[in-house]
Amino acid sequence: MDFKFSFKVNVEDDSGDDKEKESLNSSQPDSLITPPCICYSIKDILDNQNSFDDYIYTIESIKINEVCLYFIQPCFENMSLYENNEQPDKKPEGTKRNCYEEPTKCSRLTQSNVLDTSDLVPNVYEGGLKVWECTIDLVKFLQGLDLDGKIVCDLGCGIGLPGICAAAKNAKHVVFQDFNDFVITKATGMSVILNSWINENVFKKGSNSEGIMDNEEIDVRFKSYIDTIKKEDISKWNKFAFISGDWSTAASAIREKVDVILMAETIYSISSYEKLHDLINNILAKEGVAYVAAKSFYFGVGGGVQLWTDFVKKKNVFRIDSVQIIDAPLKREILKMSWF
Repeated sequence: MDFKFSFKVNVEDDSGDDKEKESLNSSQPDSLITPPCICYSIKDILDNQNSFDDYIYTIESIKINEVCLYFIQPCFENMSLYENNEQPDKKPEGTKRNCYEEPTKCSRLTQSNVLDTSDLVPNVYEGGLKVWECTIDLVKFLQGLDLDGKIVCDLGCGIGLPGICAAAKNAKHVVFQDFNDFVITKATGMSVILNSWINENVFKKGSNSEGIMDNEEIDVRFKSYIDTIKKEDISKWNKFAFISGDWSTAASAIREKVDVILMAETIYSISSYEKLHDLINNILAKEGVAYVAAKSFYFGVGGGVQLWTDFVKKKNVFRIDSVQIIDAPLKREILKMSWF
């Protein structure tokens, strides 16, 4: 059975009243207008890559216990985020807008500047291209769980390493959600394809005595694979689904209830607690569980383990318990949420 989206939010719908849309845009600050939820399949991810030869990226790898995960790190030099569908200026001679062709509803900041100067910019870039410490904690924790046949959702996924790990542990379906569409299309989706291809082709066939390739060799073979994959039957990829957009709209895109929700470094902003809790409430199956990997406190943004725990307990919808503590200068924990 394929994972199904509910396309209740139509990004390209021009049938509405333009005056009403103009009134909405003029009456609210841009920061208060929720970006649309956008749904992608693997085919959409592949179609988004105009020419893989022009796609500037590096392949990175990280070994977590006995598991080696790979991910795509795109280069966003000369790429821009635009506000209110404003069209980009004509690109200078000799430059390529090859990592992100279309404008998105965000502030006028270049992606390269955002990534160079800050780990995140609230409501613009939510840190999805960085592998955070709690992501590694969660992947380690997942190695001891049975996810066979489960429907899994990686919320605030970024590159998506926990969801990729879940897929490797035979999850039935995995849905990845991140705030930024360029993270989903240029990093998450391509990293899912990369790891699936490596697991099926590289480690099974082997490149040396250990069956391991270096990243350069993987890069060459992966490019060749991408050139042919669009011509193949991609029904095998239907176990994966992708959503970009705010948590307040993400629930409308998921028809099936989720058995396991994975979240790493998602509770740093207190202002997002209400919509995150609502999303979990809407999509978690009655026998399902949510795992939250987080730091005890997030300096500069105010959230943290105790604040989220207190918030959840006050809501009195879910039981919340600490299932693992990582001893570090800034303590980290993994929390488990389940229905009462």
